[in-house]
Amino acid sequence: MSSSNHKKIAEFILKHPLQKGVSLGDFIPLIIKEFDLDEITASDLLTDFNSKKTEKFLEVLKVKSPIRNEIVDEGLDIKVIPRSESINLARNDVVAFEQKCHQMLNEMSDVEKGRTFELIIQYLFKLLAIETETTTVTGDNGIDLIGYGKEIPPLNIKPLYFIQCKYYSGAIDVNIPKKLASDVLYNLFDIDSDVKHPIIPVLVHSNKTTTSSTSFSNSYGIKILSFTDLLILTAEKTENLNFDSMLKEANLSQIKSRKTEAC
Repeated sequence: MSSSNHKKIAEFILKHPLQKGVSLGDFIPLIIKEFDLDEITASDLLTDFNSKKTEKFLEVLKVKSPIRNEIVDEGLDIKVIPRSESINLARNDVVAFEQKCHQMLNEMSDVEKGRTFELIIQYLFKLLAIETETTTVTGDNGIDLIGYGKEIPPLNIKPLYFIQCKYYSGAIDVNIPKKLASDVLYNLFDIDSDVKHPIIPVLVHSNKTTTSSTSFSNSYGIKILSFTDLLILTAEKTENLNFDSMLKEANLSQIKSRKTEAC
């Protein structure tokens, strides 16, 4: 097995959500499924501590920085210990939460869908300690949410977020982040022409991005997040990512009720 495969397997182990510490050997079934390995190869790699192959793999595993999990060598066993992000992500059913959101949104009109998606995004950012306000439906110059994040030491200044939400089936082409960049500039001067805070433009989308849009965003400091990415990030920081709580917090239950009554 190549060193590049060792790195991929090590990263998988360090990222995988766990609710409690496990032995490295407990990953054998997951590794077999994820990397299409046979049971003997996977077992030898993760549990045969006397082999050179396993020794090299353990070196890779220990050298890589912890992502969600940490590696603890107990001599006769190698333990994979979850951090809080790993425990929270394992506890929260992100897939079910996202499916419920899509199901609800797809039952709405295009106008309701866009506005409701903004409210969902606002709820998720609040769980990340980023308080935002929604802009007016018309005349917002492309920005849907504006707000401040936590203070950044040592100057204790708060980053200013300009968030654009896009919920549709098409891919995010380069024109969308380009327009976001100009919209941020317009809104920035409209809010305060002498703002001293770090500016963080964010584009949250529901589908996929093109290579050109990603390249432009990276060059101009625009953070692109898929809805799935944002849910995972929020789930890592939240003990209970609850769909019903989101409806209540974002006042979406009333929207849903009106939609049901109209049918």
